[in-house]
Amino acid sequence: AYVMLTNLNDLRDKFKEDKDWAIPVLDEFFQDIGEAEILEVLLPIWPKLPTYDQNKLKAFAAVLQLLPAKAGESLAMTFSQVESEHGRRIMADLIASFVSRDRQVLETILVRPEEDLVLRLVKVLVALPDEMVAERLLYKIISHPKESVRSKALDILIERESEYFEKLFLLTSDPSKEIRDKVFEYLGEFRSKVLERLFRDYMATDRFQRQEKDHIEACYVALGKCGSDDSIEMLEKILYGQAWNFVAGLGATVHRIGAAMALAMIKSPAILKALAKAEKSSAPHIKKSWQKATGN
Repeated sequence: AYVMLTNLNDLRDKFKEDKDWAIPVLDEFFQDIGEAEILEVLLPIWPKLPTYDQNKLKAFAAVLQLLPAKAGESLAMTFSQVESEHGRRIMADLIASFVSRDRQVLETILVRPEEDLVLRLVKVLVALPDEMVAERLLYKIISHPKESVRSKALDILIERESEYFEKLFLLTSDPSKEIRDKVFEYLGEFRSKVLERLFRDYMATDRFQRQEKDHIEACYVALGKCGSDDSIEMLEKILYGQAWNFVAGLGATVHRIGAAMALAMIKSPAILKALAKAEKSSAPHIKKSWQKATGN
């Protein structure tokens, strides 16, 4: 197989000048042998790969390397049918070598559900010379069904100091507490009008008011870290206003304390003036919110 495919590749180069009519025929042949229904014939081989010696493994890999880049997508379609862990690792490496030749194939395979395959391809993605393309693809997989994939993508984005806040903000509601904590901590590093708006808009929704106490507190802390005087009106309304989320049963306390905490973290002169009103308030629940927020 290796000799045949190599010879066909050589013929293609020779025919370029005087037999160009043969080029489309050869191209079609190589495209056809990269189709999934053709490569399914390899399924019985993957479990046997651990029993092959190094020379046989190299020969097998060499044959596949002569296939077109679309073979990577075709192999990915049969990946879940391979039960051998060693066979899956070899298959994932081969698929990675294909997608490194064709970014479109990489983009298609990244949304597949197989955890081990996608994690292997993330390494290919990170190595892309175009960092903007790599970041775009990382954001494509932050909604992947597997937590490990989402977590890995987030780690890389944080390491690259990404500031695509609209996308990162989506992870504040991730099913994984570890991912939520990580993204809250990262977003808290920025004083950003964009982030401030995202948090304020979200915190004005019924969906926010139905969240768990830890999530609500994390949002107020994040708003305090990224916010400005633009948030005074909203935070004062919460601190001094009527009970928030009363219907959901959480009561007003978590919101009043959260608002006081956010005000204390922003620390602008106007904010500190607003917070001083809470310190001097005759209303016990407001004074208590100030005490818990400031530690006094």
